[in-house]
Amino acid sequence: MRQSAVVLALLLCAGVAWALAPGDRVYIRGRDVAVLQSTAANAATVVRLQPGAAVVWRGADKKKPTWHHVETSGKSGFVYFANLSTTPPASSNTEGAAAMVSTTRASTESMKPKSGLHANLTPATPSSSPAT
Repeated sequence: MRQSAVVLALLLCAGVAWALAPGDRVYIRGRDVAVLQSTAANAATVVRLQPGAAVVWRGADKKKPTWHHVETSGKSGFVYFANLSTTPPASSNTEGAAAMVSTTRASTESMKPKSGLHANLTPATPSSSPAT
């Protein structure tokens, strides 16, 4: 099972690599994504990038294809492939979060009973719940 997951991840990485050419622009997906000096576990961080930051893609590492070589603002390093996207974000995270909160509030308001049997019920508090 684990071997299948590794093979699938490598195939997905290879698919991303085949769709891109060195010099193409890609975008950072995650927050505080570290661009590392190398693919080593203890590599130093060159720079941290935020969602939507554009970087120049230089290719997947030959020994560790899940790590991709990128350049940004004159600095060069490696980023884990899941933190890269070929498309820029649609909008800022703040706008998306605000829209999601607004939609959630509207959804929960529409679920509250307006009248009938459950309209006047209030949540139980520890002091009002029956003893067991």
